[in-house]
Parts: sequence; structure tokens; C-alpha cells
Amino acid sequence: MIAAICMLYVSEGFCAEPIKSLRVDGRLIVVNDKATILVGDSVTQGWMELGSSFNQKQYIDALAERGINAVMIWSYIGIVDPSSDERIGYDAKAISPWKKTESGFDLNKFNNSYFQRLGQLVRYACNKGIVVIITIHDGWTKTRFKGHPFNKQLGGPLESKEQYVDFYDYNVEMTKAYNPSWNYMQKNQYFQERFTEKIVEAAAGNPNVIFEIFNEGEWYNKKKLDMYQDHFLKFIKKRTKALTMINDRPALKSLPYCDIYSLHSPGWSKNTNAEDSFNCYLKMYEQQPSKPLIFSEPVPEYRGDESMNKGLIRLMWGTVLTGSGFLVQNDCSFGFDSHSKMASKRESRNKIFNMESICVKFINALNIEKMRPSSELSNTGVCLAYPGHEYAVYMQEREASVDLTDVKGDTQYRFYDPQTGAYTRWKRCESGKSVGFDSFSDDDRVLYIKKIGS
Repeated sequence: MIAAICMLYVSEGFCAEPIKSLRVDGRLIVVNDKATILVGDSVTQGWMELGSSFNQKQYIDALAERGINAVMIWSYIGIVDPSSDERIGYDAKAISPWKKTESGFDLNKFNNSYFQRLGQLVRYACNKGIVVIITIHDGWTKTRFKGHPFNKQLGGPLESKEQYVDFYDYNVEMTKAYNPSWNYMQKNQYFQERFTEKIVEAAAGNPNVIFEIFNEGEWYNKKKLDMYQDHFLKFIKKRTKALTMINDRPALKSLPYCDIYSLHSPGWSKNTNAEDSFNCYLKMYEQQPSKPLIFSEPVPEYRGDESMNKGLIRLMWGTVLTGSGFLVQNDCSFGFDSHSKMASKRESRNKIFNMESICVKFINALNIEKMRPSSELSNTGVCLAYPGHEYAVYMQEREASVDLTDVKGDTQYRFYDPQTGAYTRWKRCESGKSVGFDSFSDDDRVLYIKKIGS
């Protein structure tokens, strides 16, 4: 076995260039003309739920200084009882897209301060080199319909959560002249279209935006949900060139106006294996048409339980080593409101940010436009490779073997610690055959091999 040697550490601090362009090229997301794997954070509904108490500038700075290149937010959520939420713990003042009334909301009147704040977040993130993924719908009717703006008891058109995807005509946009005599489906479609249009106006002028139509939605009629999302994919593309993303709806993946496909699976625990996510995204990678993939919120969400860290790391690296993006559902980010209960989890939160940083810096230093997931080249089952030139292998055991038959010439390797960002010095290794490696550590390691001169 080949031995590892002394450790060096990745320097702290990072300065990204502002984002000037964002596009897709086959399975790759291209930022400023460079193929890029998005590895980032998700504040989910906290951005809206905490309102102006959420320090969005401080949050973006915390990501940017670590080189984290993506963030995901939900545009809104039904508000039930913030004080009983273990992440918040007080009566937080949410910032709603719609004007509030004594009994609920007026869906015909927008709260302009909401859209101004959203625009500020997107522009600031753009200047810091961070892509912003905005989930537009559905406000989590699953468990929050009681406080949902579209609930009839609060001034909306709907009597049940299932009606959120009920439209009058999925093939035609509503007129912009509101008619109070419309039925609930007409009103529902009208209000959602006007909101989507307003979101696009507020954010799409910036080159760092991706619009996710929907988050999950397994509680809806599947046929209606697909027609609904198809409607909004067209609706958005009619108004902007910004990228669009669909979450876990196979019937929509091949649509030409769907740019990126995301999943929330597999789930994770303390005992998660890196092969779980690798095999899941490898299967998706091999499907046609070729589109970028993103793991868009690990489940369950992260709330500061450090015993879950190893499982989360394995899930992250198993995903990115298929060339897919990864967003941590980091509810510790609620702590960027100093009044919240999560504010006390700063140390745990920063450990997660650092894990994201360690991963994003490694993966985007590779020649990813030429590399492909290649489980057959390593006995670990988790390998991203440009055969003959470059290999990245995830090791959950101390020893691993890698098939270097395609490498002709001098070859070197080093190990990378996915928890600390530490790496060993380069060392020569054999090539032209299957080669064994020993990390001399019981902790997980990333093995990086490349042909000298590649």
C-alpha cells in the first residue's frame, strides 16, 4: 500500500468575482464562462419568516468569505406560531409579499418593501459571486395552510391546501384585469401569476438567479402539479432568460424550458454512506436529456446536531463526485437573527459552513468539464474521473484501490480531509494498472490522483 505523509492546511479567506453570466451547458452550470459545481447553503423559509431581523448581508458575507457559491431561499411561507418554532422562539415579524390586513392579506396589493429587500439580497450575492436559487411556490401548504396567504379565512381564494395547484386554464395566462366574480380557480391562477411576475421583476435583472418553480409537492394531484409547473416554466421563460429548476418531477425533466433538475433524496442519518447519494445521482446523470443536477435540500434539515456531521459530509461528497450540486438545508442560518433561538448555535453553524467551503473549493479546482462519475474505477464505488489524467475518490475506509490502467506516465496523489480541508503533500505512485492506497487514517478521506503534467 502507498503511504500518506505530513499534513498542510488550506488557507482561509476567499474572494470571488462578481457574477456576470450564468448558463447551462449539457450537465454543467457555467458561471462567468467557467464550468462550476454549486455547493452552498439554504435558509429555506427563514429569510421571509424572520423579515428584516434576518441579517442578510451578514449571512451572505459568511458564505462569500468561505468561497461558498450558492444559496437557496423560499419566497414565502404560511406563518402559524413563530414563538413555538424551535429555530425562532419569539414572535418574529415576517416580511410578506402581500399587504397585510386586520384579518389576513390583500392579495391584490403587494408589499413593495419585500421585493426591494429581495432585490437587495440578490444584487449583494451577485457581487459576492453567489448564485441565488429562489423557490417561488407554494408556501408550505402541507403543514402551514392555517397561516397561508391563499387560505380563504385570511382573504385568499382557497378552502383547502390541495387546491393550490387548481388553475382555471393551465395553457393560457389570466388577463391582468382582476374580476371579483371569478371562481376560486381563476382567482388562484391570477394571484399566483401576478406574484410570479413580481418576483421575476425584482430578481431576474441580475445574472445570478435561478428560479425553482416548486418545492416538493407530494400532497397534490400529480397530474395537476405537472401541468401547473409546466405553466410556470413557460410563464417565466416568456419574461426572462434566467435559468429555471424543477424539483423531482420526472415528467418535466425533458422539457426544453426546464434548465436544471433537483432532488431531495436520498435521505440522511448518522450512518449515511457516500455511495447512497453517488448511486442516486449517477442514475440521474445517465438519463437523457443531459441537464445539471442539484441535491436541493438534505432531509432532515440541519439544526445543529453535530452527531449528524459525518453523515452530512458523506452525502455531500457522494453527490458532488457525480458532478452534481449540493445545498445544505442549514436551519442554523436562522441564527442570523440575533433574537432567535438558533443564534446560540453559531459554532455549530460555522462548522457546516466550513464543510461547504472545504467541498466547494476542492471540487471546483478540478477539471470538471472533462470528468465523469466512474464508480467502476474504484472499489469504494465513489469516483469522479477524467481517465488517464485525473481522479477524485471518496474513501470511507482506510484503504482503497483505483484502476489507473489508462494513465501513461508519471503520476502523483495526495489525500484531502473533508472535515478540515487539510491535505497531504504530493507523492508519486504507480500507474498503468490497479493501484492500492492507504490513508493511514480511520477518518474519511478524499483521494486525489493526477498524471503529472495534466
